[in-house]
Amino acid sequence: MTGFSTLRVQKLPGPGSLWQLTQRLTYQNDRGLVLVVPAGFIADGNSSFIKHSASEAAGWTHDWLYRNHNNPRWTWSRAWADAIFHEALLADGVSPVYARAQWLVVRALGWRYWHRTPVNLARED
Repeated sequence: MTGFSTLRVQKLPGPGSLWQLTQRLTYQNDRGLVLVVPAGFIADGNSSFIKHSASEAAGWTHDWLYRNHNNPRWTWSRAWADAIFHEALLADGVSPVYARAQWLVVRALGWRYWHRTPVNLARED
């Protein structure tokens, strides 16, 4: 199986646009990679400014990869996280042209967000 479990989120109260997963989100590819974004994870939505409902689960996964890339138990590069984002978009039914556009955006602008943590998520550079 390649693809995502059901995405369930809720908007958090207060100013801003923060959302929280209400149940874990799982992505699995055809090479055996399984990524689990835990329930309770907070993000500001999709990873890029291009919005498309089919890309939401991929955006949540990408945000989690960016925020957890330096965990003592594992580490990965920004390029790998962006490649998984592109792959996940395609697995979620996004057109190849749209997936490529999303990937180009995160490759060009993602460096600004690579070192953000939940504490400084709202910080603007």
